[in-house]
Formats: sequence, C-alpha cells, structure tokens
Amino acid sequence: MKRSPLQSPYLFPLLIAVGCGETMMEPPPEDLEDLSIVLLDAGPSPDGGGTDGGAQSSLPGSGADLRIARDERGVPHITAATLEDAMYGLGFVQAEDRLFQLQVRRLRMQGRLAEFFALAPREANAEAVNARLINDDLRMRALDSDATAARIFEGMDDSYQRLLTAFAEGINDQMAERSALGTAFERAGIDSVERFEPHHAILAWEGMGEIFGSTWGQIRDELSQYDDCRDGTCSPISCVLTTVDEEAAIVPEPEDGVWPPSGGLMARSAPLPQLGQIRAPVAVKASQGFVVAGDLVEGGRPVMFGEPQLILEAPSVWYEAAISVASEGIAARGIGFAGSPGMVIFYNEHVSQTVTAGGGDLADLVALRVNDAGDSYIVDGAAVAFTTRMERFAIRHHAERTLPIRDTRYGPVVSDVFDDEQRGKAGGTTFAVRRVSASRPGEHSIMAGIELMRARSLRDYRDALTHWVSPTVNALYAGVDEDGESHIAFHSLLMIPERVRTTVDGRDSTGRYPIDGSRSANDWQGFLPLDWNPHAIDPEDGYLFSGNHMPVGTWYDDVVYSGLRGGGDTLRSFELRMRLQELAATGPHAAEAYHALHVDSESEGLRTLIDALEVMEGRGVIPADSGQNLNPEGTPERAARLLTWLRAWRDATGGVLDAAHPYSHIADLFLGQSGTAARTVDFGCTWAASEAGAAHFMRRFREDPSVLGAAERTWLMQAVSLTWQRAFPTARLNAGASLRDLFNELATIDPNQGEVPVRDGVRAHVLPYQQDFRCLGAEDSDSCSLVNDVRPVAFLRHRFINTISSARASSWPVTVDFAEDGIRAWALLAPGVSEEPDSVHFSDQIAAMEQKGAGEIGAIPAAPLRLSAPGRVREFARR
Repeated sequence: MKRSPLQSPYLFPLLIAVGCGETMMEPPPEDLEDLSIVLLDAGPSPDGGGTDGGAQSSLPGSGADLRIARDERGVPHITAATLEDAMYGLGFVQAEDRLFQLQVRRLRMQGRLAEFFALAPREANAEAVNARLINDDLRMRALDSDATAARIFEGMDDSYQRLLTAFAEGINDQMAERSALGTAFERAGIDSVERFEPHHAILAWEGMGEIFGSTWGQIRDELSQYDDCRDGTCSPISCVLTTVDEEAAIVPEPEDGVWPPSGGLMARSAPLPQLGQIRAPVAVKASQGFVVAGDLVEGGRPVMFGEPQLILEAPSVWYEAAISVASEGIAARGIGFAGSPGMVIFYNEHVSQTVTAGGGDLADLVALRVNDAGDSYIVDGAAVAFTTRMERFAIRHHAERTLPIRDTRYGPVVSDVFDDEQRGKAGGTTFAVRRVSASRPGEHSIMAGIELMRARSLRDYRDALTHWVSPTVNALYAGVDEDGESHIAFHSLLMIPERVRTTVDGRDSTGRYPIDGSRSANDWQGFLPLDWNPHAIDPEDGYLFSGNHMPVGTWYDDVVYSGLRGGGDTLRSFELRMRLQELAATGPHAAEAYHALHVDSESEGLRTLIDALEVMEGRGVIPADSGQNLNPEGTPERAARLLTWLRAWRDATGGVLDAAHPYSHIADLFLGQSGTAARTVDFGCTWAASEAGAAHFMRRFREDPSVLGAAERTWLMQAVSLTWQRAFPTARLNAGASLRDLFNELATIDPNQGEVPVRDGVRAHVLPYQQDFRCLGAEDSDSCSLVNDVRPVAFLRHRFINTISSARASSWPVTVDFAEDGIRAWALLAPGVSEEPDSVHFSDQIAAMEQKGAGEIGAIPAAPLRLSAPGRVREFARR
C-alpha cells in the first residue's frame, strides 16, 4: 500500500462548534437544498465522502437490481431483488459514508495500527504513543484474529458466504468509484486502501465484541486471581463482593429449582457448599432499555424502548440503515457496526430488539506445562509440539520487527506478549488463551444479525439467537407474531462454554482462574444451548428492563455463567424500575407515554437520598445550615450545606437533572459518590457494593425509613465528603466569595472529565472526532487516541448519564410501537451518518440532540421502515 508522507502522520483534529441549534459550518451545496431531487447515481461525490452530490454514473439507472434512497438525514433505505443484492448495497453505502472507520477497525483487529499511525521519533509523545500502538498490535497478532475470522468464514454455510462476499464487493466497488479517499485518509497520509475480503466483516463485529467483553480484560482478571492464589492460599473474599440484592434480578428463580425451564439441571454436579463466589461489579456499563407487554399499552400491542448509551462520537459507533427484500419478506431497520452486515438493535413489522452491554466471559487462560526444551507442552502425559508462526510488524517511521507466535490445541500462547506487570503475575508460567469466538468455526453473530431481519415471530427470533457468540449483551424483545399473538422477552446473549468446575483454596473459581492444561479433561466440554442463558418470556409484571444490572440472582450457578456479575441494580436501572412500576400500576398508557421517557431526567434516586439526609437532620446528625460560612470544613457542616443546595435543586427543578441548572452538577456528583461510598464493609456487606448497594438501600428506604441506621448514616456522610473533595479539589473558595460565585463555580464542574468550557451557563460536552477508535485496551480507555493533540468540541446541552435521558451518551434512542394499524417507530442517530467533515450529514443531528437534551421529545423523528417520499435515490446493478 502506498502512503504519501505528511508532517504529522496521525489525524488532524476536525472542529465541530455547535451553537444553540445552529451548526457553524459551510452551508450545504445549492443542489442539495431541495431534497425532493431524484439522482440516479452510483458514483462518488466530488469530495470523496459519497453522500452529497455526484456525477451521473455509467451504471444503469433503471431496471436495476438495487435501489438506495436517502432520507433527509442521509439514512440509506436499501430495496433489492435479493438479499445478496441488499448486502452489496449495504457494503456500498457503508464505504460511501464510513470508509476510514471501516479501515481503522480492520487495521486494529489485524494488529496493524502502528503500521499506519506510529509517530516519528522527533514528534511529541512519540515514545508513549508508539508503545501503546505496538503493544495493542502485539496482542491482536497473538490472538490471530484475522486468521480466526477467515476460518469462521470458511466454515459457514454457502448462503452466508455469498452474503458476506456480496457485502465486501459493495465496499470494493464503492472504493473503485471514489475520486478521493476522503479527508481522514488525507490527513493520516494514507492514499490507498487494500481490498476488503469477505471475512473482514467478521473482524468488524469481533472488534465491537472486544469492547463489550474484552479478551485481554478477562486475561488480566484471571492473571490477578492466579497471582493471588498460586501459592495455594488466596486472599479472603470480602462480603462486600459477595453480598447481592437478589430482588433486583429480572429473571426469576425457578420454583422447582430446575434450570433451564425445559428441565435441565443447573450444572453437571451440584454446587459445592460454603464456597464464596466472587460477583465483581459489571465492567461495561452502557445503555438501557425496556419492553412493555400489550396489557400495559393502549391498543393492546407491545412497545420496545431502546436507549443505547455509548458516548457520542463523530462519526457514530453505529451505522443505521433500512433494508427491504420483498422476495424474502424482509423489511427491517436498525443499527449495526460499520464494516459488517447484520443488525444489533432493530425492528421489522413483527419483531424488535434492543440491547445493553453484558460484559460476559468469553475467554479463559490455560496454564501450560512446558518441557525442558521449550518446544512442546504436556497434555495427558504426552508432549505436544507448539505450532510456531513468524509475524512481521511494519511500524511507520521505524524498522520492521519480527515476532514468533506459538499456537496450541487450546489457542494461541499469549504470555509471550505480556507486559512486565503481567509477566510478574504469571510467575514464569506459560499461558495460552481459550476463546469462544475461535472455538466455533462456521458459527458467528453476523449470522444472527442477518437472520434477525427475517424473523416474523418469537420462535424465529429465538432461532436466530442460536448463532449469537458476541458481543455479550442483554437483549430485550417485543413483537407481534404473524398470527397476532404478542410477546416480550429478555435474553442474555453470549455463547456459554460448559466449563469444568475449578476450586482453589476451597473456593469456587470456575471461569475466574486459569485452566490446568496438562489434562484434557479440564478443557471446556462444549457449549450450552440458548435455553441455558438467563432469559424470561412474558413475565406477570408485564414489563422487562435492563440498565446493565444483574439479571439473575445467586441461584444461577457461576459454573455456567461467570461473566455478567454484580450486586443488583445500577443507578439507571433503579430509575427504570421506579418509572415502570408506576406506569404499570396506573396503566394502560399510550405508546407516547413510554416514548417520552427518552427525555425523562428526573432522579428518583436523588430525591430518595435527600429524604434520607432530612431524616438525619431531624435526628440531629446533620446540623442546621446557618449559611454564614461559605466554605464549611467539617463533614456535618458540609452535609448541611449540601442539603441546602440539594433542596434548592429539588424545589427549583422538581428533581430534574438538567445541566442548565447549576445545582444539578453537585446533585449529580453526590448521586455518583453515593455509589462510590457504598464500597465500605459496614454498608456493602448489608446492602451490596457500589451502585447496587446504594440502589438497594434507596428501594428499601422508600418502603421503610427505619432502615436508616448507623452504617447507613456513615455511608451518607462519606458520600458527602467524597462529593466535596471532587467538587472543590483546591481551596478556591474563600470568605469573600458570594453565594452566586459559589454556584457559578459549581456550574463548571464535570465529575467525569474535570472542568470543561461553559457556554451561557450550560456545561459543554466534548465530542471528539473518531473517538471510537481511540481505545486500545480497557486500561487505556480514557487516554488512548489516534488524535494526539487537540480535542475538538461540540457544545451539547445535555442531561446526566445516571438518568434515563442523557444527550451526551444517547447514541440511538429508539421507540417501536406495534400499533394495530401499523408499526410506528422513532429514532435518531447522532451526530450524523457521514464521517466526512464536508458532508452535510457529518453533524446535522447535533441540533436535534441538543433539543432532546433540553427535554423536547419531538426532537426524535419518525423512523419508518419504508420511505414514502425519498429525498435522493440511486438505482444500479451489481457488476
């Protein structure tokens, strides 16, 4: 591949400055102002972005295999004669809109980021940036993801191979038609792109799977357990880690103790008694959603509500499209991953699905007993030779490197690329990694994502889920079968290995401690069918929801499901629980009432915490706030001042966490710190740790205020202290400051990112360009970026992330109403469809997100399955 050198080898920042509903960019070309114009065009746009303008193409414009219409937001609606043609069209438009995103995702999974983005030695931060890129490349090469994806593709049924091949053809044909690769390529110094192969679509999907359930995150966790226990004795398990709010689970315990409901036992052997099981906090927290049965909806049809909450990025982490293939009965709309076909969150006329992050466990370390020569390992007393391949690493501006990578019957050896800290924890042991994604050739979630579009009943839907491997998600379903019967359902989606039980120091460590690879009997015994996954169908309550909280109680055996753990509710699932309980008690309601929760920023949790502080005030634990000392020093006095602010916030806003109100910032900070403070032994061992413990207390306190005792008072005072430390890290307030100055100070506080600019009293949200490519490992998630200097910003008025509404993280709010007279849906993909800064669809949805952040539910537009009056149309045939 050719690359032309530039002064800076990485992406220059691209500034998006958005004002109050106005986008500060060049106006769209005159020929696009009238969106009723019809363009029969398959060629690229002059700017290379492909979505705006373009010349007449030599491809036929009538009697074609494929019709692609863009709505006013640039979302493509693909109508095709066959599903193969539709996949070709999807590949074409994804390359048109997101070619750089496709390329970087592919490079990351191939372990080739340093080849294109390493810095020259003379450049600032070159050593640190290059080390991060090279380390990530080494890990990806060790996992051999590219070859694994190729093996999965080769094992697929011919019908799926043809679909992925058509998808890759669409990408390649669009690249061939482009007059230029685009701005991001130009600024990265990349002037050509290799052809996309069909198996590269699997890489794109696997890349997202790594975000939701990181292989290296699992490796890190198991290494820590190994380091702690390798002398035969483990550190004691704190009750903070084992206390669980059982009532928070949404999957009920079977009345007869049998799981799955079809009659299987929970495990091959009965759970071992008196073994403390570690249920660590969920690592990934993103998204929320719910489904409501027809009994609670006017008209008698179910509703699906999805609020994926991945931080807003330019371009979006998701790609939105609608696909219609009459010959196969397909008419579906949803979002998937750029670089891959299939839908993750979607709907058609009969079924719908939304997901939240699951954080499942899809990998185990395998400890190998290596012979003295180091060329083989022992299994069942016999030596098995390593298979070694030489990996050559091209590193931009640096000499090429070569690294031998060893493979085993279990999977690749990963200890060869451990960093110094990991080598210390390994203690000289050689480790391979066993991965679900590499253990099921011919099966992949892409197949599920395709089959979901065809589903016309709950049975069809569940059949599609049998292909699901990763990403690990909680899936919520609502739909109306072809025969008119409606259902709602919840499924934890991941492929669960049948693990052999492991005990260390008398403790159940299955799935959390390396497998002893010297005996083949210790290896995974296969994979469990879908019914073993936590799931619930048509519950009596009439609703199901997920806010990344624990779906099952401790009755569900960790030998089966060691991935998604936690102590109960998150702060957002608590809010959903409260709203849905209230709506169920007063229902049925119109679908619009459920849809309106997208802009619901009330905090029932904060109102409950204020009530608890007032009880403490009534008991004399918190003194009356005199208001004289503007910077109180003692915790009781600070609690009194904080209570004054919280009351003022509650009375002024009605309990709404709106960033425009200065009191909201410290209120939101206190809510978050209540979860942090809940990690203490006295509180956590009673209620559960972190957010789960805080939410558990809130729910019980609402029923019985007498549960507020000494441990709970200590917890709340600790939350006060932590809030003060975060809000005022230095002593900037003094006796001469006015109360108005104090509130102005509060208006600049961002509990997640520190201080950021304020516009007209509204806190700004940083919207980076290509941020979705920055994370090169869980430990670097807040620091690694391919853009190394300036972070561009878009000023977004937003609601806070611990409420149901959150404009700064609402990556595709969607509601689907299965109304009797036809499906209705609303959805909004921000910031826009295109990654090209010169495109009118680069940031055209920022204004709508600001409106959503201000509480305007009308900012989320209708999202029909089919366009009645398309703005721009392209018709063409596959070559």
